[in-house]
Amino acid sequence: NVVVRARDFELSGNQTNTVISGRVQFQFGKRNVVRGFTIRKSATPAVEFRSNGATNTLRNCVIPHSNSSAAIYVYQKSASGNRIFSNRIVGWAPTVSLPNYGVYISYGAGTVISNNVIAHVYQYGIYLDHARESRIGRNALRTNGSGSYAGIAMYAAKSNRIESNTIQNCYRGIEIGNSNRGNLIARNRVFRGGQAGIMLSSTTHSNFVFANEIWSNSS
Repeated sequence: NVVVRARDFELSGNQTNTVISGRVQFQFGKRNVVRGFTIRKSATPAVEFRSNGATNTLRNCVIPHSNSSAAIYVYQKSASGNRIFSNRIVGWAPTVSLPNYGVYISYGAGTVISNNVIAHVYQYGIYLDHARESRIGRNALRTNGSGSYAGIAMYAAKSNRIESNTIQNCYRGIEIGNSNRGNLIARNRVFRGGQAGIMLSSTTHSNFVFANEIWSNSS
């Protein structure tokens, strides 16, 4: 395992031959960067942003075949301003029940998730749970969401921006669940899904949905 508690520290590897057999945990530290590793076979989240770990960056890493409920987990309000860039998360298959989530944000604020590839995750590619002011952009999500799940989903989230993502072969494209407000969903491409391209719950309000391209979904 790698636990990062420093400030302004960078740990770099090579995806091909630098492997972390465990997890990476950002805790308390700020402005740290971990890049270029393959992080594999973790029974806990492969990467965690938690406990006052702010403005840290995970970049250019590969997380294959995670055995955890979430490949990347951002939680606690104090985990703010973290960045997840240009990583590749690949599950076993959409019918295998782990991992349930590619990236799970619980109460985190200001998270940036950009230019990642997330594929073959059982439930949700990216899930925002009470998250706020996050920016989710230019990610490619493919074949996520077996059953009644989605490529990107939100629950009780506010003031997040979901823009310019490509979502393909997911059961639902983007799911805006209960009690969401003030979110922007724009310029996403959603196609070849099993159900709705974008679904809004009856209890969500004051969200802005425009300029999305949706085609070849079953309903």
